Amino acid sequence: MKPQNLLHLHFPKMNLIRGAIFWIASIECLFAQEINLLHYEEACKAVREHSKLKSNEELITKISQLNSKNLNSAWLPQATFYSQASWQSEVTKVDIPIAGIIVPEMSRDQYRLWAEVNQLIYDGGTIHYQIKLEKIQATIATLDHEMQLDILEQQIDGIFFQVNLLRKQAQILQWQKNALQAQFTACMSKKANGWITPGGCSLWESHIVQAEQKIIENASEHASQMEQLRLLTGLALNDSAKLIFPSYTLNSHDAYNRKDFKILYLNMEVADIRSKVARAHLRPIAAAYANVGYGRPGLNMLNPDFKPYFLGGIRLSLPMAQWNRTYREAEVAQLQRRIIANKIDNLTQSLDVKKTAFDYEIFKLEALIDKDQRLIELRQRITAEALSQYKNGVLTSSEITTRIAEEAEARILAEIHKLQLEFARFKKHRLINN
Repeated sequence: MKPQNLLHLHFPKMNLIRGAIFWIASIECLFAQEINLLHYEEACKAVREHSKLKSNEELITKISQLNSKNLNSAWLPQATFYSQASWQSEVTKVDIPIAGIIVPEMSRDQYRLWAEVNQLIYDGGTIHYQIKLEKIQATIATLDHEMQLDILEQQIDGIFFQVNLLRKQAQILQWQKNALQAQFTACMSKKANGWITPGGCSLWESHIVQAEQKIIENASEHASQMEQLRLLTGLALNDSAKLIFPSYTLNSHDAYNRKDFKILYLNMEVADIRSKVARAHLRPIAAAYANVGYGRPGLNMLNPDFKPYFLGGIRLSLPMAQWNRTYREAEVAQLQRRIIANKIDNLTQSLDVKKTAFDYEIFKLEALIDKDQRLIELRQRITAEALSQYKNGVLTSSEITTRIAEEAEARILAEIHKLQLEFARFKKHRLINN
């Protein structure tokens, strides 16, 4: 075959391979595409999915199912196998002589193998209460698991706030640097024309360097916060990805809807059920039983041979002398209930204090924001007039750099107050609904 024909045969295969490689690379690029927009709810969901605690909820469910099956199995027949070998120093004898009758003597060594089957008929309600107790404890374990995930979400809260704050600060720092750079450029032009001394522009340059240092610090902290967010969520986030907080309109009288309250109320139910379990121990227990065995002697104690045997019946047991132990157990459960009630009152008081603090914080920030815009306008006017006076030689470069820094500070404080207000409202929402 000619070389040209060989090339002709191999080209279709090469094109197919190239197409497959291109398709795979396209898929990889699609999945590796960085995220440019992240809502708070999406971040929280990603944290939960990426957390090592994710599988705990499934494990809690499995544990609860196994415990429930164990408790329900008490209603199934229970079988036990026994074996026994014994020797006794004395046996029952018939010392009265009876003409023509020989009364056999029991063996001193006895051997027995038997199986006993018990079927519970009535337990006084103990198992019923234990099953309810298990379900409540599983719910408590699930809520506790959710609270651990909430702690991870709280890290997201701080990162979202910090990143947005750093970005606002970066914009204002860049504005400050540009304003200083413009004056430095004008100063260098005057220096080139011999209008000012050789060192006359050093002050502008030093303030530019200070602004650049702040920008570097800001960028480093921003990179750190974004990397922490990537590690927590497992998402491929762009460094400039927009992070959006949810907005909340809150009422100061909103009722609490928190997991720790739910756990405390469930613990009160646990205390009530334990009190009922204690009282259930005073009720009778009925069970059917059957024994199937083989031994010497069997049921006929005077027969010295190995014999099979069967015994069945119904057994009823009723507690008699417990020295008030059951009543004390019930009383302990009620005392525990009172302790939990006190914890609920204490938690409510503590949350009310925190909520009040948030209400005043929100009120303060709203008042500050009302003044921020006016302050920025005044600072802009002062800076503009100062620049004009500087050009006319009325102010020194030191005074004009101070005016620029004061305007930058006013801008930064305004952005901080806006973000603090947004974050305070969010934290109040989390306080009520955590």
